[in-house]
Amino acid sequence: MESGEARRYSVGEVALVLSVACLVVLLLDAQGLREWASGLELGPRRQVALGIVRPVAEAQRSLGLHHPRAEARRWFLSAIYPERTEGWDTESLQSPVVAEAPDLVLESAPPPARDESQVVGPPPPPAPKRVLLIGDSLMGWGLGTTLERMIDDHPGMEVKRHAVVSSGLTRPDFFDWFALASDLLGEAKYDAVVGIMGGNDVQAISTEGKIYRHGTDEWRDAYARRARSFVALLGAKADQVYWLALPPMRGRRFHEDTRGINAMFEAGCALRSDAHYVELDPWIGDESGGYTTYLEFQGRRRQVRASDGIHFTTGGGQLLAERVYEMLVEDLDPPGEPEDAGEAE
Repeated sequence: MESGEARRYSVGEVALVLSVACLVVLLLDAQGLREWASGLELGPRRQVALGIVRPVAEAQRSLGLHHPRAEARRWFLSAIYPERTEGWDTESLQSPVVAEAPDLVLESAPPPARDESQVVGPPPPPAPKRVLLIGDSLMGWGLGTTLERMIDDHPGMEVKRHAVVSSGLTRPDFFDWFALASDLLGEAKYDAVVGIMGGNDVQAISTEGKIYRHGTDEWRDAYARRARSFVALLGAKADQVYWLALPPMRGRRFHEDTRGINAMFEAGCALRSDAHYVELDPWIGDESGGYTTYLEFQGRRRQVRASDGIHFTTGGGQLLAERVYEMLVEDLDPPGEPEDAGEAE
């Protein structure tokens, strides 16, 4: 080969390099590939993908090869959100569990009466108002993190947040919100639960051993039952439920699909006096409640929706968090006044 002439690689050499690269990715990111495969539509393609990546992921974890991915993910999140100082639990960002969604009773038993005659000394200080934030990625960074910080900064209020990306109610085999919500609400009594999810549920649903394609009557019946049951579960174990509707979406078809999901959660909330369905369109939409990328906010025009036309930007999440925070403070009337009410970093 003459000096300066570019070397030409054979097909075999290129195939070898690509094979080695694929093997490295498979070994170092088998956990991520398993999460991707678990989120596929129910069917043969998902079964084949899981059959390939699941044993590799298990071997990766047993050999400790999952640590580089966890550290890389923790570094990436810390770089994007430097204001978070307590670190990131990358293992808890997504943790699939398996169970079926049960039908639930609508009302909870009243708490036992307190015998005031047995109280000695000065009355105890009022208990803080406890709030649980749950949902998919829409309850993640932006809306979820800002709302969590505002509630945590308010004297007399406590908050816990659990957001799981790519999750919803159609796929308890991928992530079971019924099981997680039961565990979270079983740990302590909450005065309010704020939830938002459903954007990942525009797909087939599996119930009672059958799979129904999205958009069919059977799908609508099954999802409506599941939405009612989930709202009932939250209401049976918390004093108040605030279900945030999915915001307007940029894509016309996806927007229409999510309006149907919103209607099912709204119907579930209407069955309970302690459940409140909260429309986000007046806060994050244009003058007619439709999708918009920009809004006048804090004295200037700001981008409130992400480039995917689904999620919120940091500014959009802050706008919504302030509205929800004000609603919670007004309804719950927590003891103590915030030092800087309504302000966000």
